Amino acid sequence: MRVDNHKLKLDPFITQISPNGKEYYISSVVIDLSKAPEWRNGGYKHHCLVIARFKETGKFIQFTFDYNDTYIKKEPI
Repeated sequence: MRVDNHKLKLDPFITQISPNGKEYYISSVVIDLSKAPEWRNGGYKHHCLVIARFKETGKFIQFTFDYNDTYIKKEPI
C-alpha cells in the first residue's frame, strides 16, 4: 500500500522507516466497519485501517484506505 510516495508494508514483524526517518512497525490492520462494503471485481471490498506504532515515542498513527487500497487520510490515535 502507498501513502503518498512511501510504500507501506503490512508485515508486522519488520521495522520500517518513515519518510521523516522514524522507525515504526505495523500494529494492526482492520476492516473499517463504519463504511458499508461494496461489490467489486467479484467480491466484497471494505475500507481498511492500518495502525502503525512509532518505536521511539510509542505513539500510534492510523492510515485509512478505500475500497481500491487508495490512501485517504492519516491521523494520530
